[in-house]
Amino acid sequence: MSDHQSIIEFKQLIQSEIGDFFAGFDQVGEPATPEEMQTKLHANIDRCFAEIEKKWFLFPSQDLVWMTRDEFNHYYAINKMKPVNLDYIKNFADLERERSKEVLKMAKIAGIQDDEIFFRQDAIEWALLSRGLSREIKKLGGL
Repeated sequence: MSDHQSIIEFKQLIQSEIGDFFAGFDQVGEPATPEEMQTKLHANIDRCFAEIEKKWFLFPSQDLVWMTRDEFNHYYAINKMKPVNLDYIKNFADLERERSKEVLKMAKIAGIQDDEIFFRQDAIEWALLSRGLSREIKKLGGL
């Protein structure tokens, strides 16, 4: 999910909580004083943050980046690897991309459209992995 989408989800969650909070006004048992109202609204917003933090993590890099916990765990694991290991994985990704491109050519010749779509996407995903690994290798100082 993009950074933008995570911010939209977060904004919608907070807006929903504020709407729920004000929907309870003038109801029996709801806060009556400004202090009680503020306390309850803060508790609702804290609950929003807790909910978001279960799913998203604000990664403190040069630019603050929203990512899922799984994305963070992958990023963290990659940053602990040596450049030579990342290069090995990059080479594997390059070989798989080329294999997918060859199968794509065969699927085009055979006229198998479903295979064409699958292997085109497969080649793209391997290329994206390779490019990402190249960036990580450069960030770690190269080989």
